[in-house]
Amino acid sequence: MSPGIDFTKKTLLLVRGYYPSRGIESMTNRLIKSTNGDTLEVTLTLDGTAIAHSWRIDTLVDKLTAQHVVLKKVIYPDDIPTVDTCAYNWASIPYDTVIVINSAEELQNYLVCHEDDVPPAIDFSTNTLLLAHGRTPSNIYNLSTELTVTSNNEYVLIVDAKLGGYMVYDEWKVIYIADKLNSSVKLITRITET
Repeated sequence: MSPGIDFTKKTLLLVRGYYPSRGIESMTNRLIKSTNGDTLEVTLTLDGTAIAHSWRIDTLVDKLTAQHVVLKKVIYPDDIPTVDTCAYNWASIPYDTVIVINSAEELQNYLVCHEDDVPPAIDFSTNTLLLAHGRTPSNIYNLSTELTVTSNNEYVLIVDAKLGGYMVYDEWKVIYIADKLNSSVKLITRITET
């Protein structure tokens, strides 16, 4: 099903990114037009959680003639250090499954590192790293996560995905650092159409 966009008058910009060490509290974007070229400025406001987030922007703007738009990221607060680290190998993780990692050795199974990359610094004596990802039938507008414990002492990672109106498959990724766990974690995905 087509989203019904008049591409003679509009341009659709699709952007996705990833912030490796903090959760995203809010996100805004604006298109800055210039004779030297157009720039899409994305402002990410980070929260205090130690959850990495992927983000996506789908924005409809007046028709652009340029074939290229520069992406500029603005991060708040700006005192949070950013480093180039190893990437997570999501292809090695089955969809709709939570991977529970309790050691640096286990973590190596899910990383792709190059010579100068720095692995994530996680204290596995007190923490557990949870990795999960999945797909949705349309674009993700907002994503939130919560780790809960049921009355049966089972751990559940709840992923709330709010979908936008564009009929393009999307993928979500969650990296969650929890207090030390010694059990499996069940995944519940709640999808809401906006």
